[in-house]
Amino acid sequence: KRFYELTKEYYKQNESGGGIFLELGANIGTTGIYFLKKFTPNLKLLAFEPDSENFKLLRMNLILNDMEDKATVVNCGLGNKFDEMTLYKSLENPGGNSIIQRRTNMPSETIKIIPLDSYFTENQIATSEVKYIWIDTEGFEAQVILGAKNLIKEN
Repeated sequence: KRFYELTKEYYKQNESGGGIFLELGANIGTTGIYFLKKFTPNLKLLAFEPDSENFKLLRMNLILNDMEDKATVVNCGLGNKFDEMTLYKSLENPGGNSIIQRRTNMPSETIKIIPLDSYFTENQIATSEVKYIWIDTEGFEAQVILGAKNLIKEN
């Protein structure tokens, strides 16, 4: 709720208009789903989640909240270049999975990394459609932002 209050105060977004809520590091979708359901139902959700298990739960949460038609979800990570990396999983907190924090004797998976700007270009999405950005990538935020230079510059 605080995110919404700050956004409304500083950015004065029009709640009745359309656009995209961009959720980078969506986990199971609690931020984006809550935000759209509670405050801005006219937005679409574009969510990126690299962990395969969290991605399944994200898709289930969209169905349970009757929002699958309002969302596009992408099962990959974001960064400053096309790559494959190891995602180290946290058994205590699946929201704490990390690319940068190595965990020995813990599960991991290889994930695809793409630049956000490339995704927008490839899918012909106008950067002006983005109204809100939520980033929670467990210490990988700088690389995500470097891969979104055009989005940030143009919007």
